[in-house]
Amino acid sequence: MWPDEADEVATMQSLMLHQRKPLPEKRREPSIGFQPHGGPAFDYNDHYFSLLQVLDMDVNALMATELAVSLDGLVWQRPFRTTPFSAADGGENFDIGTLWTNATSIFLEDEIRFYYGAYVEWHVVSRKEPAKRRSGIGLATMPLDRFAGLRPIEEIGKITLKPVNLSECKCFTINADASHGSVRAELLDGQGLRVEGFNLEQVTSLTGDNLRHEVSWETLKLPDRPNDE
Repeated sequence: MWPDEADEVATMQSLMLHQRKPLPEKRREPSIGFQPHGGPAFDYNDHYFSLLQVLDMDVNALMATELAVSLDGLVWQRPFRTTPFSAADGGENFDIGTLWTNATSIFLEDEIRFYYGAYVEWHVVSRKEPAKRRSGIGLATMPLDRFAGLRPIEEIGKITLKPVNLSECKCFTINADASHGSVRAELLDGQGLRVEGFNLEQVTSLTGDNLRHEVSWETLKLPDRPNDE
């Protein structure tokens, strides 16, 4: 289940082996042409991801892919409704009309591969016009862990991450594309105060596009921080 655009809850029956009784639905009725056709899901790094197959008959009768996310595999969020994860938006290729995703993503050292089936039109149209039937198996790739990202609204952006335990950590990395700018990081203590020696004045700026920018400071290393930080 996931909250819809009106923050009301839409529920669906669990497709797990032990099916659960569906909860009463309470949501605004969607457009007749909006049809979620499937949601193959996979787990990765303690999170769940689903590549929703979404058909929109009102706009172009094409079926694109939308990314949905979950922390437990039961309650799902759809924060990317307006930004297709992979689009079916016309053109000359076989995958311009309908995309069928699956839950078997391939995780390599520096990229994630998504294989899918596709054809040029919605299948109802293809049956009516056999000459238009073109299909195939497609491959989409993504740099490792870049399902989504943050960009500054203006020239400078700032984000504070949730607290993490660094007691066993000797260094940490940032996955970022800073080709047109730079990224800097600083440590905060349990009260949210800057840790001396690990603030923005001492950190080395990260530039360029790298999946594993290693964060470093001028004179101290991560194990040098106070034990209670």
